[in-house]
Amino acid sequence: MSNRWRHSICEACWNEKNPGREPVVVREEFRDEQAEMCCFCGRGHNSGIYVREDPAGLHCAGVYGVHAEAA
Repeated sequence: MSNRWRHSICEACWNEKNPGREPVVVREEFRDEQAEMCCFCGRGHNSGIYVREDPAGLHCAGVYGVHAEAA
């Protein structure tokens, strides 16, 4: 399964994985008020950034966040 999963990612992990790139974020008024768990490091955040990546090597292992398979 290659890059078919959507994962929540905090700004720190985004910047580490994508130095110098600006993320596309969900506008604040459309985000959940509750903090989400970063699927990469496990910290709570509310960045509104999501990425597609196979959960096999992630902190979340496919348990937290959105994790809906893309069609």
